[in-house]
Amino acid sequence: MEELASGKITKGMLSLIENNKAQPSMESLSHIAKQLGVNTADLLKEENKEELRSLVDKTEALYFLESYEDNHDSFQKYKDIVAHIEPLFEQIQHNSGYESARLLELYGYSLYFTGAENWKAPLEKADGIYNYLNISSRSASIGSFLSNIEFSKKNYHEALAVFLKEKEKIIRTGVYIEPLTYLNYNYNEAVFRLAVGEGNKAIEIIEAAVEYSKKHKIFYRIDELLSAAASYSLINRDKSKLEYYLDKLRQYGKLTNSRYYYAFSDLLTAEMMISSEGKYENALRLIEEYVDDAEIKIIEPYVYIVKGKALFGMERYRVAISWLEKAEVPDYFNHPYDLSLLYTGEIYKALCYLKLGNNEKALWHSTLALENYRDMPDSYYKQLAYTTQKRILEEIAL
Repeated sequence: MEELASGKITKGMLSLIENNKAQPSMESLSHIAKQLGVNTADLLKEENKEELRSLVDKTEALYFLESYEDNHDSFQKYKDIVAHIEPLFEQIQHNSGYESARLLELYGYSLYFTGAENWKAPLEKADGIYNYLNISSRSASIGSFLSNIEFSKKNYHEALAVFLKEKEKIIRTGVYIEPLTYLNYNYNEAVFRLAVGEGNKAIEIIEAAVEYSKKHKIFYRIDELLSAAASYSLINRDKSKLEYYLDKLRQYGKLTNSRYYYAFSDLLTAEMMISSEGKYENALRLIEEYVDDAEIKIIEPYVYIVKGKALFGMERYRVAISWLEKAEVPDYFNHPYDLSLLYTGEIYKALCYLKLGNNEKALWHSTLALENYRDMPDSYYKQLAYTTQKRILEEIAL
């Protein structure tokens, strides 16, 4: 008993554990297994699952905590998760239960966010357990995480390839895919295909997902699917399709009593007014109420851009520049469609400076716009960047 305790556990505690009068902690259990030369999983009994479940609950609560303590940096929670799970890694990787898989999953995510190099191994182990347990939703989440890493680096084709590989892996197992997981697959695939310029295929996927939602009466991610379709219609100057999808979004906004969907719809409508119809004053009136609106903070940069463009059309060039300069590109915007409209700010700054006779600044901003659009799929906005610089170079040559 002294050898088993080895100074890590008291002989009295070992006796209580042996007689089922006390539960060992996960650390104690790991030590006992090591001393006995067996896997920790061999010692696990039903009562130890309760401790694992408790640890899962605590880890999930920490992982999804949006605001950590004021004196911690934004990645501290991931460091803390790693510190909590790392001592148990050898134990939980030999267990085939859901709790161990979930801990391995969160451990892998947290390792990635802390910059560790070995973050993939826990995710692969967790994925194997989920497949064994036929839990497709969690395997799908891991696949989405892996593909979104590439997407965040703007490696759009690589992101799509990783996503399709992970999706095919789950389909090949023949496990049942729940409706919510099915819709997640559709949304992610549509978004990735839009990013690489496969718009027609993406719209097919979106419309199939919308019909699936109606059939199953779940309407999960319906707003995001419609928003993606509306953005595609705007990028491709399809006014009738844009109006169709925006009408659906407004209905969704009415159903959910959300101001965001009205703002998003009015914003895209105003952008179409500016770029296709030249109705600058109408566009400005449509979006003016959303300027500096805290309820729609996420699309605030777009509001600034559209207002600046409307003011340009009204020949108020200096005021237009001041609004265009307020629009900062958030770090979390990675999709070409999210970025395309924001990048037009550089185009319109160039046009404003050209009108004001400042050719040097006009050329600088038009060159920056071209660089921004360089690796993006072809679109109206990308073409506008080229034609704008050509026009400025011609003006300078004169």
